[in-house]
Amino acid sequence: MATMTSMRLIIGLAAAALVLTGCAPGGGTSPTTDPVPTETTIETPEPAAVILSLEGLTLVDTNGDTLEATQFSDPQPVLALLDELLGSTPDPEVYPEYDTTAYSWGDDLTFSIRGEDYSWVRVNVAELGGLPVQTAAGIQVGSSRDDLLAQDVYDPQYDFDTDGFSDFYGLEPVTNNDYESLSFPGQPGTDYIEAQLQGDTVSTLASPSNDYTDV
Repeated sequence: MATMTSMRLIIGLAAAALVLTGCAPGGGTSPTTDPVPTETTIETPEPAAVILSLEGLTLVDTNGDTLEATQFSDPQPVLALLDELLGSTPDPEVYPEYDTTAYSWGDDLTFSIRGEDYSWVRVNVAELGGLPVQTAAGIQVGSSRDDLLAQDVYDPQYDFDTDGFSDFYGLEPVTNNDYESLSFPGQPGTDYIEAQLQGDTVSTLASPSNDYTDV
């Protein structure tokens, strides 16, 4: 018959075995682990439109935020943006009598540079590189005369085709007191984005343009 001391020893050993079993790998208690961090995907903004202004060309995303901005007073970045949009830069055409160099992408667009700090663009299509090219108000090649007249426009009142309507309007007009208007002698000149029409449809956007120079 086991003595009282022997019984106590057996019970103590059994209890110790249970404690060791619970702590051993594969036992009933799972070790605590830190959660694995997940990667955050940052979406790159996609270009959505090219905005034509008096100052230059601006590439914007779907939220209207600027991705790339250029100024006509700094021609080379404008030329680089056009190369990016259209996939190439054509050979230059030099006009020494006007101190001007022009780059033409067929009938779609012409970008001209005079000197080192003046340039302008003529756009004859609604899209460049698959992106709409338009003013801040949404006017683009293909817009209607009514679309233009819904804006604050400058009307030089030139009607070369004698159909009773102006052949072009000036968008986003800005008075320039440094020059005299050729359209309205005695009045200050005006800078604007020129919207030319064929019939009642915009066929060309040119910027910057004005009513005080004839070249």
